[in-house]
Amino acid sequence: PLSRRPEDYEAVFDDYVAFAGGHRVTDTIRIPPDTQNADYLLENPEWDCVVELKQVSKYEHGRTVDRYFAELYRQGLLRAVENLGSGKIRITPQSLSHDQWMAFYDKFRPGVADAIEQANRQTRATLRLLPQSTKRRLSGVIILNSGDYSLPTDLLFRFIERKTKKEWRANHLRSIDF
Repeated sequence: PLSRRPEDYEAVFDDYVAFAGGHRVTDTIRIPPDTQNADYLLENPEWDCVVELKQVSKYEHGRTVDRYFAELYRQGLLRAVENLGSGKIRITPQSLSHDQWMAFYDKFRPGVADAIEQANRQTRATLRLLPQSTKRRLSGVIILNSGDYSLPTDLLFRFIERKTKKEWRANHLRSIDF
């Protein structure tokens, strides 16, 4: 809802993590000034897991998926479009060229990719601050749409999936396991 702030969502995740036996990183590790850190630490006898919570909260009322594709349609840049009547069309993978799809994924919500890259830096910095151990070390990111009401959940998932797979194939984002 519009009345919730990012801090409200973070408080909910604080409770989830505490229930799972974890805690905020800042409650257990001294963070040097000007050092980025992840939000949570879950510890187990065999592993430690660092988790960063990222929220997509920038609401851009006019930047909807429908408006994006309507503009491409108006410009005649869509192909293989199925007309559903009443001014509705169905977009399929064949509706855009490969380059057009890549531009869409890279440019429609660049904040999602930026959040993933920032989380990678934060988890990497936090992993370095943990005391030496023989335990397995994992790190992950939870991305929550807490305020972009123009971004459907399935599309947010596809942005995240595309970005992480692309970067993992290039051997980047090495500080994110999940």
